[in-house]
Amino acid sequence: MFNSKQILKLLGVIALILCVLACGASPSTESPSDLLSMTPPPDYQSGLHIRYQPYVYMEGWKDWAYDGQDAGTTGQTRYLEAIMIELINAPSTMGVAYKSYVYGSGWTDWTDDGQVTGTTGESKEMEAISIKLTNAPQGFKVAYQAYLQFEGWTDWAYDGQVAGTTGQSRGIEAIRIKIITP
Repeated sequence: MFNSKQILKLLGVIALILCVLACGASPSTESPSDLLSMTPPPDYQSGLHIRYQPYVYMEGWKDWAYDGQDAGTTGQTRYLEAIMIELINAPSTMGVAYKSYVYGSGWTDWTDDGQVTGTTGESKEMEAISIKLTNAPQGFKVAYQAYLQFEGWTDWAYDGQVAGTTGQSRGIEAIRIKIITP
């Protein structure tokens, strides 16, 4: 017989298939999160851009945000648990790396280019984040700011600096990330 974990996984696959069929989309190799926004808006088809998708406590994965847009919630005490970040139209050698400070666990290892940092479904708030570009051309930077519980927006952080707090139980509720070009 099936255990409850296997049944939940099977139900998730069935729900995904039904969603794909209902939307009239053909099966793809994209991850389930990409089904929310498989193609960037037309004005993102050229030039370097950054996109990011937060996992919000009690809500799950939210839509992708682009180039400094707010991602997450503000003032609702619904903190980020995880995030994925990736570049659009970047040179093949250029990437983005990031790590997060997770309540009760500390700093995660660096991850990169669309991978998840943080936790999902464990109710562990992300308290801080550090982001940097890898193999970026001269003069390119990443800038980011976090909306902290009970505090509001932090100052902008750049290229590996920490945005947020560590060990103070002030979770990140929202984030903005943008690329600065020369």
